[in-house]
Amino acid sequence: MLYGPDERTAGEVTVRNMHSGEQARVPLAEAASYLCEALEESGLRPDQEHLGADLR
Repeated sequence: MLYGPDERTAGEVTVRNMHSGEQARVPLAEAASYLCEALEESGLRPDQEHLGADLR
């Protein structure tokens, strides 16, 4: 997730899939639900203890 000056001005974050390179600009208020949905679509659950290792 990227949050630089452009994102701050727009009230958004940029979420990048480090495996595919795809990225999306998402409203800051929707970032958590967007990430949870993306994790579920990838077969991961946000509550998995090993989540951090899978995303590196």
